[in-house]
Amino acid sequence: MKADVYSIWLMPELAWEREFTAIVDDLAERFSTPRFTPHLTIIGGRPFDSADLARRVAPVAAGMAAIEAPVLGIAIGDSFFRSFYALFPAEGPLRELKRRIDLAVLGAEVDEFMPHVSLLYGPVAPRAKAEAAVPLRVRLTDRRVRFERVEIVRSGDEVPIEEWETVEVFRLSP
Repeated sequence: MKADVYSIWLMPELAWEREFTAIVDDLAERFSTPRFTPHLTIIGGRPFDSADLARRVAPVAAGMAAIEAPVLGIAIGDSFFRSFYALFPAEGPLRELKRRIDLAVLGAEVDEFMPHVSLLYGPVAPRAKAEAAVPLRVRLTDRRVRFERVEIVRSGDEVPIEEWETVEVFRLSP
């Protein structure tokens, strides 16, 4: 395939995917914000050749076991894509997967890594977000999320959310 903009996402197991999607859908409806597939970004949208990217990611995914990580809490930010999210520790297997994918794809480790699963995109008044976060902090903090696959997704700032598309899926070993 031609060079286009792709991201590398770590995806939760089906039960967690459903739970996160229900939260995204609820918040999107409540605040009139976009719906999207909840994911943990390993590398955000960059120009890549998708076939070459798949060749680099496949062996990394094959060499890693499924990852479990606790939700540290629900955080709120000002960025469109980091407006409201579940935060995870940047250590252990999550950090190792990030390191291995960075080396395989970018040829170097990237220090900056804030593992999170966004639950809301877009501008929402801080007070409204803070109020929405309270029950989700109770519901999600300290729960362990299992991540079981890596996906290559045509996505990025310049790709409309409704056009994001998974092009490759790599299962982590059980």
